[in-house]
Amino acid sequence: MNETQQLNGASNRVPLAALKPLAFRSLAVGVVLAFLAGAVMFAASFLLDDEYQSSARVLPPALYSAPSRIGIFSNDPLAERMVDQLSVRYQSDIAMSVLKSSIVVDAVVKQEELVKHFGAGTIRAARDKLLEATRVSAGREGVIVIQVSDRNSAKAASIANAYLTSLERYVVDFVNSSAKARADAISMQLALAQRRQKELDTVFVDVQNRTGIVKLAGDSASAASANLNDLRQRLAVRQAQIQAMAVYATTSNPAYTRVQAEAAGLRAQISAIAGTARESGTSSEQEIQYQRALRDVRATEETVDGLRKQLVQAEFEAMSKLAGVQVLERATPNEVRSGPRRTLMAALATLTVLLLVVLWFLWRIRRYRLGMLDSKGTNIVQAA
Repeated sequence: MNETQQLNGASNRVPLAALKPLAFRSLAVGVVLAFLAGAVMFAASFLLDDEYQSSARVLPPALYSAPSRIGIFSNDPLAERMVDQLSVRYQSDIAMSVLKSSIVVDAVVKQEELVKHFGAGTIRAARDKLLEATRVSAGREGVIVIQVSDRNSAKAASIANAYLTSLERYVVDFVNSSAKARADAISMQLALAQRRQKELDTVFVDVQNRTGIVKLAGDSASAASANLNDLRQRLAVRQAQIQAMAVYATTSNPAYTRVQAEAAGLRAQISAIAGTARESGTSSEQEIQYQRALRDVRATEETVDGLRKQLVQAEFEAMSKLAGVQVLERATPNEVRSGPRRTLMAALATLTVLLLVVLWFLWRIRRYRLGMLDSKGTNIVQAA
């Protein structure tokens, strides 16, 4: 038991004077090796090609509409803003996917002759190198940043601008093809609506011949109907006033008398207009048939007119070459080198060597303590 305690005491009482030479040598070796490692790494970084970055900024094109992702009825005060934010994020994600698609990337490779520039044997290899040198990101406001790195600053700017050109062409082709398909569909709907209009015109003429109702002055009839509705609304207002005044006013009150007189006059005008309509000599059933046929004809005319306007718009979009892309900033050559980061590489190499020296020093201390422990234990055993 005493021998064990003596061994533990010997291991804990390692003389500090014996560690000072080892610590000094380790510190000197660490500083020298760290300095040499940093210098070698800094010198080796000159063997790497310089890189320059150029950035272009663009707003996402509205290729699709964002789906509704929240309920119509919501107690959240931020519900309206959530729809806009989701829409911006949705459009940005789609635009980023388009920029990374093979259609746009291959167009950039062909436009900038990147197969020769990168020294790649195939278009696919050049595409992979281009994707490695390109970084596409989107901010909270939806602005898309296209960042390209290359050893030539002018070439990096040219590649970034080629992305914008390819995106504009893609959007134009997409919008034109979509508009052409929409124009074809509208043309079919318009043909069906025009055929329906002819059929309803024939039915309307038959109703006129059968009922004997011929109203050529459609505008005057519409004006009379509008005037009748206006009179009825005014009469309703006067009746409400009479009911309210009856609570506190007497029948001899001048205001009460005036409102009653106005209501009586409105009733007389309504009766006169309604009586004129009944004097036409037609039955109510015939009038209903005529109004129904007239309503169908007018509704079909409005449908045909709306489809014609949509068709004109779709045909214009199918032939238009206007891109739906808003470029905020085109890339320009950047003379500030972005890589390699020689100072950072040298610092990392220096810190790495210092860490290795510290680990080596700790390992030597452990070995030294084990050696001291063995020597102390041997001397104690021999003394016993």
